[in-house]
Amino acid sequence: MAERGFFSALVCVIFFCGQPFEILDVYCQKFYAGRKEAGGGINYELTIIPNVSSKKLSFNCIIAANDTLILKIQNEQGKFISRFRKGDTLTINASLIVKNLEIDSAINTISYQQIQLLYIFKEKPCTLDLQSQNISTKSFQ
Repeated sequence: MAERGFFSALVCVIFFCGQPFEILDVYCQKFYAGRKEAGGGINYELTIIPNVSSKKLSFNCIIAANDTLILKIQNEQGKFISRFRKGDTLTINASLIVKNLEIDSAINTISYQQIQLLYIFKEKPCTLDLQSQNISTKSFQ
């Protein structure tokens, strides 16, 4: 019995102290701006639950296809926020815009697996390579 209690405590320490957030979903969606000739791009969306507050964790950007994408962070009510509490459900959005007449080939050459989230945890810069995550993809035209 004592071994199970120790193991449970160890799992709790690793999960809550070692991981600054839990990823619930990673999502990519190809889009067009009205008509294909107008351009388009890819929307990226991550749904997470932070294990610490915004005092210890902040999100910088997403790197996709060698482009730095500006993040927008929303709470469960859909409000854009910069501060959050431990346990809040957050949605992080970013868009890669492609202004090209050959939008199909431009978007299709971008690998959905080459996505990184840059963040700061306890004043240390960190990178999360999202290729190990299950990325949902949809294409709407």
